[in-house]
Amino acid sequence: MAKICSEKKCTVFISDTHFSDDYPEIAQRFIDFLKLNMSCIETLYLLGDLFDAWIGDDNMTALSEKISETLAQCADAGMKIFFLHGNRDYLIGQKFANACNMTLLNDKTVISLYGKKTLLMHGDLLCTDDHAYQRYRKIMFSSFMKKISLMLPLNLRKRVAKKLRKASQDSNATKQITIMDVSEISVIQALEDNHAELLIHGHTHREGIHTLELTHQSAQRMVLGAWDNSQGNAIIANEIDAPHFIRI
Repeated sequence: MAKICSEKKCTVFISDTHFSDDYPEIAQRFIDFLKLNMSCIETLYLLGDLFDAWIGDDNMTALSEKISETLAQCADAGMKIFFLHGNRDYLIGQKFANACNMTLLNDKTVISLYGKKTLLMHGDLLCTDDHAYQRYRKIMFSSFMKKISLMLPLNLRKRVAKKLRKASQDSNATKQITIMDVSEISVIQALEDNHAELLIHGHTHREGIHTLELTHQSAQRMVLGAWDNSQGNAIIANEIDAPHFIRI
């Protein structure tokens, strides 16, 4: 388990933990990491797909209760927690956010990360070469469809979510890998539109650091990888150390 060794309070970014009852060890590693470093982490940003699926705040399970209790404990200890929706948990609402004592963010949120203007995204909006997914996203993530989805009986929502997940897996199996990655043009456009010099996102599960040349400056894109039952990853930064990856 990674212990953050620093005299300075730090900011941590995590994405794509994909918590589910099938892999409880992933959630436990997340919980252990936060408890071990509770006094060191000043701010925690969760950049989407915290859960492998979320069909509504009224579908709390033992696992989601455990996660919300841990996050609330961290918040009570002084940690500031922010959450940005992913494509798997876009139905997380204010009720769950309140239980976790975390603040919901919009996609394309800009922060000052120790003086560095930083753009935060989940990442799926940048996969603009996947036209079918972008059409699907525009419909399903609309306020109207979210409202309709949450009006359905819970059991029906569970069946629909299972079918949609299966359809997504079948569709992705036939797509070229490059189509499901981000478009460099879209990345550069997002950075320039938001006057940012750093972009942090997840979604693609392709952990790495990329350097880009914008019109008036260089910029970086840092991609968080997905967690699995053997390890996780995070990006950490403080007043002294530039953003970098750690293993969890």
